[in-house]
Amino acid sequence: MSYASLDDLKESLRITDDSDDALLQVALDAATELITEHCNRTFTASEMATQRWFIPRNGVVIVDDIYSEVGLLVDVAGILIPEAVENVSAGYVLKPDNAPALGEPYTSIEYSFPTAAAWPLTFAISRHRVAITAKWGYAAEVPESVRQACILQASRIFSRRHAPFGVAGSPEIGSEIRLLSKVDPDVAVLLSGKVRYR
Repeated sequence: MSYASLDDLKESLRITDDSDDALLQVALDAATELITEHCNRTFTASEMATQRWFIPRNGVVIVDDIYSEVGLLVDVAGILIPEAVENVSAGYVLKPDNAPALGEPYTSIEYSFPTAAAWPLTFAISRHRVAITAKWGYAAEVPESVRQACILQASRIFSRRHAPFGVAGSPEIGSEIRLLSKVDPDVAVLLSGKVRYR
């Protein structure tokens, strides 16, 4: 799924016909992929909770973005026995604190207090994997800054076909610009608070 709609892009470019819809959608998909790579995270949200595996480090499991506590399960033993599968509230804490109130996802799970003998041991041994079942993604809806970044980057990708040598505008009237082979500077500003470093 693209981070912005075809209608969003057409409105931005003042396009009213549908002759270039296929090319515009390709630009949106490419911009979405570029933003995902630039930010090292995806801004779409899974509707169903699914399981992924992670390796704990010093009592903390760094996880992919989790946007909801609903349906979250932590299996620290990795063998799915009843004593090892618990809701996160029964011994583990999602971090950072107040993430939903700030419009941010949870990015780690910390060991809180012992509720099963295997849990502290598993968290202490880094070679043991932890199974996390969760609703993955940054947020239930694409953040506005990401949507705008997608529109802007897709506009640039779409316009690139009119500048085959990477230069747009006219040197005669002083509007010549070089289309850089990286994220648009304004897109980088829009995404500056969304980049995840691991």
